[in-house]
Amino acid sequence: MQALRGWMALTVAAVVIVAAPPAWAESTSDGAAVSCTTVTETDLNGWIEQANAGAVVTKQVVASPAGCVVPIGPAGLEPLTGKFSLAAAGVVLSGGDSIFDVRYRGTLTLSGVTLTGSTKSAILNAWGGSVDVTDSRIIGNSSRFGGGVDNSGGAMRLVRTELAGNTSTGNGGGISSSGVDATLTLIDCVVRDNTSLYGGGIGSSNGTVLLKNTKLTGNHADGGSAVVNSAGEMTFDGSEVSGNVSPLSAGAITNTGTVHIIGSTVADNEGGAVVVVAGGPVTVSDSRISGNTSGGSGAAVLNGSGATVIVERTEVTGNKAGGPGGGLANGAGGLFRVVDSTVRGNTAGAPGGGIVNVSGGTMTVTGGQITGNAPDDCAGSITGC
Repeated sequence: MQALRGWMALTVAAVVIVAAPPAWAESTSDGAAVSCTTVTETDLNGWIEQANAGAVVTKQVVASPAGCVVPIGPAGLEPLTGKFSLAAAGVVLSGGDSIFDVRYRGTLTLSGVTLTGSTKSAILNAWGGSVDVTDSRIIGNSSRFGGGVDNSGGAMRLVRTELAGNTSTGNGGGISSSGVDATLTLIDCVVRDNTSLYGGGIGSSNGTVLLKNTKLTGNHADGGSAVVNSAGEMTFDGSEVSGNVSPLSAGAITNTGTVHIIGSTVADNEGGAVVVVAGGPVTVSDSRISGNTSGGSGAAVLNGSGATVIVERTEVTGNKAGGPGGGLANGAGGLFRVVDSTVRGNTAGAPGGGIVNVSGGTMTVTGGQITGNAPDDCAGSITGC
């Protein structure tokens, strides 16, 4: 009997050991909000260190007083490789070469926070990292790549977030996203008044980008004043690209990859609307491209390469080009189809006020209306026009 009791005790002990929760599942969320005035860079680093050690860390900081600022030193916060969530409505984190540095397997969730004053992107997200930002502001940051955010091969989602006044000396004034594994999603966001050499608002190289119900406005760059899409795939869904400036007439949307513009507006951009440098296909459907100006050709859409471009069920109106193709222009080797669309009231400094096709290109018009353009509606060999 004593031996049986001993065996049962060992069995119970074994069960208890197995049932004990593993250390990595520990949560440090206490549910209590702390005042911004009591939070320091040291506290933030401590929370990140706990996350890196295996805890699931969730913290809430309240802005008391309003606009409370937590200074971040020149080195920025500790790199994150664990799971860290910070809800900090109205709280400002300011400084750092970068504020958050998310690395492989790191997961960062931010809500309500303002990130500003960083000199190497407010958020760095490396390959294998995951970042989710909601109801936040990323303003007044700078970097060589991705003035506000640099997504280098990771997964990033921004919802109801503003990226404004960020600068980059290279690619992506507001956001840079690069790498074949990179995914970037913006939903109900505003990307405004950012500046870069290429991709004033967003610069993407490889990977995929989705812009849903998002507005890009007032951004500046030599090429791609709103966005540059290089090699990857970018989709505009119900979005607006307006009032962006490219002094070299290289387009608000500059593409060498694949672009889909669906139910969106591309309007009043200086330096052209959509410029296809290479790549493709590029599709524009159920959209409006209006009021854009260019010193060159194709103020609404310029297919300057051998790409395939399709414009369907779209209004192309009131655009103005210094060269031929006030609305649409197709270069040698390009395939351009215009389907059930309206091309009206566009003007050009050479024949092809509405549409122009140069020798060596193939252009067709099916359905729709091409009318009221100056100095004429069509120039070049265009089937159906």
